[in-house]
Amino acid sequence: MSDPNELRRAAATQQHLTRWAIDPAHSEIRFSIRHMMVSTVKGKFGTFLGDLIYDHHLEQPAGVIVEIDAASVDTGQVQRDIHLRSGDFFDVENHPHIRFASRHVESIGNNHYQVHGELRLLRETRPVVLDVTFEGIGEDPDGNMRASFSATTEIDRHEFGLTWNRSVEAGGLMVGDSVRIYLEIQAIQQH
Repeated sequence: MSDPNELRRAAATQQHLTRWAIDPAHSEIRFSIRHMMVSTVKGKFGTFLGDLIYDHHLEQPAGVIVEIDAASVDTGQVQRDIHLRSGDFFDVENHPHIRFASRHVESIGNNHYQVHGELRLLRETRPVVLDVTFEGIGEDPDGNMRASFSATTEIDRHEFGLTWNRSVEAGGLMVGDSVRIYLEIQAIQQH
């Protein structure tokens, strides 16, 4: 399902499906990448939204859409973040959003899933598989049902057109190719 409204309609028309909205105040989207071949730079995105669909017949997630504001990238270093927002990397002026959409979820047992979807970054859309663990469900003090998931994946930035790099004096390149992505997601059931 590539349209967030399609997820909402599916949940509204099929009683065995429920929609859960990601709570950005209690969720995180982080990443890490090798820097100068000797260290790792970590960062996060501060602004994002998304929906999850849960299938009560199958007792597992059935789909997810997440949209990230690329300009919200934060590595804790202002000059690096400005560079990441530029045309060398995320080109936020022309490509303001990063998007993941999926509706194929494979249960691999013990609250563990592989979520198959497509990641759209810059002009490229590529298949990505999230390795997801369901962390639990519970009611908050306001009576809302909340569910929690952790997920990881790894992408090759070159596949998405993120090719900027520089040689370093000691040999090798400034920026690694592989980007590790981590998600800690808490979602609230919608009525």
